[in-house]
Amino acid sequence: TKITYNGHEFVLTNDYWVTKIGDYQFAFRTSPKEIEKIMNNLNSLNSYKDKPLYIYSENTESTYEFYTNLNQIAKRIQTACPEGEICKDNSPVKNCTDNFVIIKENPEKIIQQEENCIYIEGKSEELVKISDNVLFKITGIN
Repeated sequence: TKITYNGHEFVLTNDYWVTKIGDYQFAFRTSPKEIEKIMNNLNSLNSYKDKPLYIYSENTESTYEFYTNLNQIAKRIQTACPEGEICKDNSPVKNCTDNFVIIKENPEKIIQQEENCIYIEGKSEELVKISDNVLFKITGIN
């Protein structure tokens, strides 16, 4: 129920792998040992500090991973509609000038940073693992 990964100690608590980094506690559904290292450059945790974070997601569990882990860093987290998309709710339309995470179902796995947007795509059943992988990279765990 305890593992060390890349200098970080993780404890399995209520089905989440929990670790502390500085004053922050992070919880992930996926063990860091189950993921592959992301080679892409992604904005670090500091780029989210005290700034709004917008999320568009086709996967509730992935959305929850970002809320759980970045809510303590970001000024606020709220849903948004990507520019050019038609969204049914009244979410504000945002683009990559804001911190924006866009999570979509796609048969192909994609992790890509463009300006302040992170695009996460993959099969529905893999999106939580891919999202955790992105969070490991953002937090500096991986």
